[in-house]
Amino acid sequence: MIALVDYGAGNLTSVRKALAALGASVWTPTVPGELARAHGIIVPGVGHFDSTRGLTGDWRAAISATVADGTPLLGICVGLQWRALAAGIDVTDDLRKAGVPLLPLSDDTVAALEKMPKQTIDEFVARGIVIYHSYDQGEGMKDYITPMWTLRSAYWWRTTFSAGKLTEVEHAYKPSVGGTVGVSFLDENDQPAGERFEEYRTRYCLDDNFIRIAQKSVKDMRENRPYLFENWISYILKTGGNWDGTIKKFTLTIDKGEKTNFVSFCGENVKKTGPTTFEMSAQDFYPARDLDILILKPSGQ
Repeated sequence: MIALVDYGAGNLTSVRKALAALGASVWTPTVPGELARAHGIIVPGVGHFDSTRGLTGDWRAAISATVADGTPLLGICVGLQWRALAAGIDVTDDLRKAGVPLLPLSDDTVAALEKMPKQTIDEFVARGIVIYHSYDQGEGMKDYITPMWTLRSAYWWRTTFSAGKLTEVEHAYKPSVGGTVGVSFLDENDQPAGERFEEYRTRYCLDDNFIRIAQKSVKDMRENRPYLFENWISYILKTGGNWDGTIKKFTLTIDKGEKTNFVSFCGENVKKTGPTTFEMSAQDFYPARDLDILILKPSGQ
């Protein structure tokens, strides 16, 4: 049984829904002493550290004692903002108005797109929010609606640092992976042109060989042969530019996963260190841009 702590400020509703979807048993203790029977503790947040002052000393002491006995603790900061962008334009409100979830590749999103009126679909196609892809899934060639927007997540919170005291800040996260069905950055004639291609070329530093691979994949997809699809990974580096000086010794390792995958990203003095790995190293490194990685993966992988 999981104890969901209510201190008058946390977003309990969202957490309860998430736990219910996972089939977890949860209850909200009314007094600190009830935490002793919990198999796990969750303390939800609201993205504002001052709000946690509602978590009084007796609750803090009970949580600390229970965790010291080996009970797992999860603290959640619900300062997450999702925005959907297509061709550089925010289309979040348009998707919500149409009843379409923001997560591009989810089953719920695909189902919602298929239920949209044709007039709305045509509008979304004209604006580059979705496109039609034609392929055979065993029932002959059919048109399928493919999301073309990018989902951007921003985590935020407020905190206060004590004046005249040394404060150490450490952050870590696991980046999410986005993608599309097929290759999306060529124009309608399968040529490296247009606004989307220029965005890709700037973000991922595409070279001529990578572009030729993408063009071949589009042709293979049309001819009902195995093709490639995109995966995107982004990792924030620019925050390192706020540190006191450069990064004295910087090492970045990128693993494309499988030998059959193709990868493109921006970097200097990149060396291939293995069948699927690449390494970039630098001294006194200043991160002027974030890391964006584009991987083309064979369908069915």
